[in-house]
Amino acid sequence: MKKNKYISLNIKLVVFILVVIIILSLSFLYDFKTISYINGESERVHIASELRWKALELMWSIMESSESRDLLLGEYTEKNIENYLKRLDKIIHAIKEGDDTMGLPPLKNKDTLLLYEDVFVKWEAMKSVIHKMVGSSATIAIKTIKQNDGTMRDFVQTLDKFVNHIQMDYRNRLKHLYIVKYNMLAFFLLMTFLSFIVMRTIVLRPVLKLIEGVRRVSEGNFDTEIVLKNNDEIGELGIHFNNMAAALKVSFTELENFASNLEQKVKERTYELEYAKIQAEQANKIKSSFLANMSHELRTPLNSIIGFSQVLIDGLYGALNDNQRLYTENILKSGDHLLKLINEILDLAKVESGKVELEKNLCRVRDIIEMSVIMLKEKALKQSIRLTTEIAPDADMEILADYGRLKQVLFNLLSNAVKFTPAGGSVKITAIVKSPPGSGNFIEISVNDTGIGIKEEDLTKLFTEFTQLDSSYKKRYEGSGLGLAFSKKLVELHGGTIGVESVFGKGSRFYFTIPAVTMYNTKSESQ
Repeated sequence: MKKNKYISLNIKLVVFILVVIIILSLSFLYDFKTISYINGESERVHIASELRWKALELMWSIMESSESRDLLLGEYTEKNIENYLKRLDKIIHAIKEGDDTMGLPPLKNKDTLLLYEDVFVKWEAMKSVIHKMVGSSATIAIKTIKQNDGTMRDFVQTLDKFVNHIQMDYRNRLKHLYIVKYNMLAFFLLMTFLSFIVMRTIVLRPVLKLIEGVRRVSEGNFDTEIVLKNNDEIGELGIHFNNMAAALKVSFTELENFASNLEQKVKERTYELEYAKIQAEQANKIKSSFLANMSHELRTPLNSIIGFSQVLIDGLYGALNDNQRLYTENILKSGDHLLKLINEILDLAKVESGKVELEKNLCRVRDIIEMSVIMLKEKALKQSIRLTTEIAPDADMEILADYGRLKQVLFNLLSNAVKFTPAGGSVKITAIVKSPPGSGNFIEISVNDTGIGIKEEDLTKLFTEFTQLDSSYKKRYEGSGLGLAFSKKLVELHGGTIGVESVFGKGSRFYFTIPAVTMYNTKSESQ
């Protein structure tokens, strides 16, 4: 998009600041010069005023010395008078030429210079009278004063006129300075007011329009258009705002169309999912019904196969040769495995269909653990696996649970630990009490082994039905993959949780928690 040419707000601001700085600089320069002039003239008035009294004081000292008959005093007075006259001459010249030590600038005013020339002439006449009086007797001095009374009066009057002129001049300057100050104050007040008007016109009012436009757009009115006459960044902002509003309108229209189509698609998809859910539920019911109905038909022939195989192995109908015994033992072993698999499938189907009901009674945690250990102790000894238990004192308690189901869960975990632990390893069962904040007390039973361990990426697959983690395990270890899935559902029926921690190649820790609900807790809740 082509950029519009405009006068930037930054340039306007810089120009405004430069104008203000220039005006302030000129004002300060004028103030400095005027105040310096006034200070100099004030000091000139002070020195000129003192000059009259110093001249009269000099004449008075001459009169006193002329009345004295002490020659030494007279000589000393004459020398002092000469020095005094030199100092007064210096002051007279400093009044015109200026003197840094006295803080006097040179005299430049033409009218004041003319008066000064008159003062200088009269001062020269005064000096002549003073010289006539020096060394004279009192009589001659008095006579000289009387004869030159007009000269002295002219000097004093001329000097007063000079002083009054200077005073009037610096008063006028001071008055003019105040007028300039007041004008500057009025100018800055006017500038402030004009700046407010300008800022309101070129900044505030357009910004308020933009805010109003943003409010309308936020309310969904995408037809909003802002017209700004600014030829600067704010004007360009208004153009971009209008472009944005137009783009939002197009996007919102497309979004509405998409939402409408999406809503229709969601409805269609929801219908399909509901239909699929109904079909799945029906299939699950059919599966559960099939398994429940077929349990008798599956178990009866299997029990016959297992029973007759055991009869043949026991030799009740005659001795078997080695090959016959081997084949019959294989039949018995396969039948037992198949019966176990069918029982696990039926149990899992019952849990999923909600047909399993827990028979909760008071049972001791220690009994559940010890009975499970007894069932696997012989197998562990054959594989040289050390089987130990550790029950915390506070965990050695009675809980309200289904004894048989909990023993089944712990047996599944223990049998897996023994199965996957190599010879010389160890399996340890522990029981502790845990109290999560706001959740009550739980009994945690864990099975720790030093077996082959589980890879981290396989941990999430453990409690899934019909799953073994590695294809190589199927060859080395028998199993349907239903034990952990079934155990998980039994633990959840008790209101607990089950989990696993494992390091591949070092061992695993399977644990489950059961609410530590006792008969006392149950009575308290019912009351």
